[in-house]
Amino acid sequence: MLLINEFDSIDKLFFTLGIVLTLTNLIYRLMAKFGRPLVLGGITAGVIIQHLNLPTKYFDIHAISGLGQMGIVMFMMLVGNQLNFKNLLIRKRYMPITLINMLIPFILGFIFAGLLVHNHLPWLNGQFLSFYNTSITDSHLNLMFEIFVGLAVSMTAFPVLSMFLKHTHLVNTNVGSLALLCGFVDEIFLWVILGVILISSQQNEIISSFAPIDFIAYLIFIIGIAPKLLTYVVPRIKRESTMLGFLIIGCFASAALADSVNLHQIFGAFLFGLILPRNNEMIVGLRKNLFLLINTILLPIYFVETGVAANIVISFNYTTILMIVIFTLIALIGKFGGSFITGKFMGMSNNESTMLGSLLNMRGIIEIILLNVGLDIGIINNKIYTILLTMAMICTFFATSLSLYLRKKLALSKIQE
Repeated sequence: MLLINEFDSIDKLFFTLGIVLTLTNLIYRLMAKFGRPLVLGGITAGVIIQHLNLPTKYFDIHAISGLGQMGIVMFMMLVGNQLNFKNLLIRKRYMPITLINMLIPFILGFIFAGLLVHNHLPWLNGQFLSFYNTSITDSHLNLMFEIFVGLAVSMTAFPVLSMFLKHTHLVNTNVGSLALLCGFVDEIFLWVILGVILISSQQNEIISSFAPIDFIAYLIFIIGIAPKLLTYVVPRIKRESTMLGFLIIGCFASAALADSVNLHQIFGAFLFGLILPRNNEMIVGLRKNLFLLINTILLPIYFVETGVAANIVISFNYTTILMIVIFTLIALIGKFGGSFITGKFMGMSNNESTMLGSLLNMRGIIEIILLNVGLDIGIINNKIYTILLTMAMICTFFATSLSLYLRKKLALSKIQE
């Protein structure tokens, strides 16, 4: 017999969503007062929820996981659409200098990950990779792990960096402009290298099942054919509701197509955003509204899932704490070292070079996406995931604290227009 007031799966979804959004918004307000990125609040909320032991009859984080995945896919579309290649081309003479910021921490992380693998630590050996039943050699798997760790300690979260610079009015300063350029270059190389990793590995479908023809056909379509179709279709859309539906359907379709050729969904969404017109007024307006929806409702779900998956207390032992300290030092020293060298090449003072290093240590959303992809396809296990996630949170907290302190101490010069 159907009971109208029975607590069913839909009620559980609403109850779970209410708890997640209430807790994240409360922590968001606290983080905002101290000038901290919202991503830290979301992960903190996830860690708290993990240890509340809420009754499963009323709360299930997996019930809303699909909403979180939708949010991150749509967010990556917006990230791709906001990347401005013209700024990169204008400052192309600085490209060799900006690469130093990424290469130094990448090399340090790559070497340290290699030491971990080749010393056969018990909690790593045979666990951080899930492909041992495939035809790929162990050396190839180890190399993928080392590259992944190098990426994790060397990247800068461009969206978090740009939002922080706008919020603190540093975006039009010399150091802010250079930080944006370095963060942009970091993100481009991240997606190129991550794309290679995703081609080489997809959960339960590795190179042995990889179809080069399908992948080439996808690239031809998304790079060659799709932009021309968008140029024809987008100007003919006159209603905002139609444009909104077109953007969402196109984003999800591109994500699904990317997954079908052994890329991750986020890569397809990013590419769709990349080929969307940037000067269309309707898209620009909808982009702001979409970001508000994603940032308020969907991304908090994704961040909370990340905090829950980290399994902080269970994973924390002396070995884990030692690894967190080492990885954090590698990330901080590598970025600060590369940034200091870059700043000096650009004629900056010691304080400005330090500010550049602190800005580029912001990890945030893109770092979380990278770690979740690594966990999803099996390159890292939960322990490494927790270590790198904690490292990212420490670096972001330290970077924002130091940047806010230096902002008060430095009279940063405006860019000469």
